[in-house]
Amino acid sequence: MAGFHCRVCGKHSNSARQWEQHISTEKHKEKLFIVTQEEEEGSEGAGWKHRFPGESFTLCSKLQDGSCPEGVACSSAHSEEELAEWRERRDFLRRRLQRAREDMLVAPSDNDFGKYSFLLQD
Repeated sequence: MAGFHCRVCGKHSNSARQWEQHISTEKHKEKLFIVTQEEEEGSEGAGWKHRFPGESFTLCSKLQDGSCPEGVACSSAHSEEELAEWRERRDFLRRRLQRAREDMLVAPSDNDFGKYSFLLQD
């Protein structure tokens, strides 16, 4: 193969070094996790009702008093339904990450995914 082509970003790299630099960029990593129109129509990842997962896959302890003062900035789920959706989202995005690794769209040793770092939590 003469060079490398990223089907996610539409970029072409002429060397392994350029390829490694490309797949390590935040912009590339962000694009890996965007749900496409076809995926939404196929229902995989479609219809998320709750906010993006926080750092803590637990129920908010502050809700015992009636409401959480942090609101949407809280890193914990505010209902059983939200927590279940967060786990579903994590599983969906982990499958996507695994496919990206198999397709060599992510370096095998790369574990820095910014706001998607929750994928690495158990």
